[in-house]
Amino acid sequence: MAGAAIRKLRLTDTDVDVVLGGGIFRTRDREFFARIDEGLRSVAPVARPIVLHAPPVVGAALLGLDRVGGNAASDGRIRAAISDARLRRRPRRRGSNMDSR
Repeated sequence: MAGAAIRKLRLTDTDVDVVLGGGIFRTRDREFFARIDEGLRSVAPVARPIVLHAPPVVGAALLGLDRVGGNAASDGRIRAAISDARLRRRPRRRGSNMDSR
C-alpha cells in the first residue's frame, strides 16, 4: 500500500518517511521489518520506514491542541498522558464486560 502511494505521488526518488503504525508493528521480528524495508526500497530506494511508538490518538489530540492554540508544554503533557503504557493501565469499570485494552 505504501509503495502504491509513493508511486502515485511521484516520491520514488525522495527520502520519504513511511510511518508504520498499528499493533502488527509492535513485533520484534527483524525478518518482518527486513521484508518491509526490502519492499519499500524496491519502490523508493531512499525511503525511511519509521515505527510509530505513540498510539494514533496522540496525533488526533495534538491536532486538536493546535486548533485551540496549544503550546510546546501542552504538547508534552498530551504525549505523557496518552501513551501506550498508560492506555493499557486503565482500570476496568465495575460491571463492564469490555476488555480494557
